[in-house]
Amino acid sequence: MQSKNLLINSDNLDAMKALHLKNCQVDLVYIDPPYNTGKQMGKYSDSFPSHADWSNFMRPRLQECYLLMKDGATIFISISHHELSRLMSLCEEIFQEENFISLITWQCKYTIA
Repeated sequence: MQSKNLLINSDNLDAMKALHLKNCQVDLVYIDPPYNTGKQMGKYSDSFPSHADWSNFMRPRLQECYLLMKDGATIFISISHHELSRLMSLCEEIFQEENFISLITWQCKYTIA
């Protein structure tokens, strides 16, 4: 089967649902969800009223990712420490704990000791 390249300009949840309805499947997912830092990022507010609200925002998106992924597919997720523990819990619930491979930590700020 020939691979197709497709660009969709949409809310990611709506786009994933549409792809799922068309029986599309992917080998790789990379997502960069809101970090819930409480900061204003230009026109975008990176703030949720609570951690539960953030989790409720993320759960359906991760579930749709799971449905779109082929067997053996890989997902990479960028996140900060603000929601890391909740993201890990959601991923264990949706993708199963035994499928976790690794956590990569990037030090983005340097200090002088």
